[in-house]
Amino acid sequence: MWIILLIPTLLFSLGLQELWKSALKKNPEILAQKQDIRAKEYKLKATKNLYFPLFEAQYSRAWLSEKQKLEVFPFSFDMTKKNYENYSISLKELLYDFGRREKLIDISVKELKVSQYFYEEKKQEILYKVAENYFNVLSVKGKIRIYEEELKAVKSQYQLAKAYYEKGLVAITDLLQAKVRIHEVKEKIRKEKGNLETLLVNLSNLTGIEKEKLRNIQEIEGIPEIKDLSYYLKTAYERRGILKAQKEKVKILENLARIKALEYAPQIFGGLTYYYTNQNPNVEPKGLFSYYVGATLSFQTLKPYYEHLSLKREKIKALKELESLENSIKLQVKSAYEDVLTAKENLKTAKERLKFAKKYYELALEQYKNQLISQTDLLIAEATLTSAKEALLIAKNELWKAYYRLLWASSLLEVER
Repeated sequence: MWIILLIPTLLFSLGLQELWKSALKKNPEILAQKQDIRAKEYKLKATKNLYFPLFEAQYSRAWLSEKQKLEVFPFSFDMTKKNYENYSISLKELLYDFGRREKLIDISVKELKVSQYFYEEKKQEILYKVAENYFNVLSVKGKIRIYEEELKAVKSQYQLAKAYYEKGLVAITDLLQAKVRIHEVKEKIRKEKGNLETLLVNLSNLTGIEKEKLRNIQEIEGIPEIKDLSYYLKTAYERRGILKAQKEKVKILENLARIKALEYAPQIFGGLTYYYTNQNPNVEPKGLFSYYVGATLSFQTLKPYYEHLSLKREKIKALKELESLENSIKLQVKSAYEDVLTAKENLKTAKERLKFAKKYYELALEQYKNQLISQTDLLIAEATLTSAKEALLIAKNELWKAYYRLLWASSLLEVER
């Protein structure tokens, strides 16, 4: 069991933090999720307006084919104008709805929380992707450096073989073998340079930083130390946005089910209306106020009941999905933790391998100079050394990638302010 030390600020300051900060400002997926949060904020404000009265204004003008009259012998009275107008202004307030509005507002609040939790989850995902690509770039740059060192060594071997050939000490096959090896190493360098360009494009897309500026990212020194597994499991259950979002979804479904049940309850309302018409020239006043209080009840037989039952089942489904999600996250954290442990052991092995490979190559080179081994044996020793260097480079970067994957699984990736 190891005691963890969180990554020092100095380590982050060597490049990864800058990439993370840029990603949070420019990554399209993160920006899209931010807009979703804004949309949910506006929706919440709109839902809160359910407590305000409903305003309505209406105007109409009518044209009749002829006037209407009231005949009372021997008198005749005009009952309507041939052309007249009506208008009204009213305020209607829902006085009581048995908690329906409270439930709708609570749903909007929870939908906003879900969007915020998804933002946190997306942020962690993008930060990890940036870190993963960051170390992939470092690995490829390191491979290119190793292969260039290998090319220099092989060229040196070629010159040595050439000198021996000119003295008649070795056959021309040694010379040709070294030539072939030079071209093989050059091919590996070209391949890795192509891979580097692809990785730089991916990293640029994630961070919004120009590709050319990403060529100078610096390496992280040292190795990470970790806490025990229980710490990461506990943190993941507490902090993972996707878990918190699913819990809010369960509550939303519960509120929706209650709202459907409330369709069988009446709504009590009241209002104030000012109405004006000049239809009847003999009636005064033409404008007047009215106050009213009433109740309304509207439902379609058993439709709300079955929708209520459907939402209850949706809630049970969401709870099962939450349970499955918790198990999935537990497995993700455990897998990432084991990957870190394995990567640490691989790094130790790679260091030992490189130590012996260096010794092997030094002895082989000395023996070749003394004509005790063939060119083939020397090239094998050189290839072994190159492979060991590459293995150490990969082991180191794979360890950091595994560590960041563990932090991602536990929602522990943080950007400095």
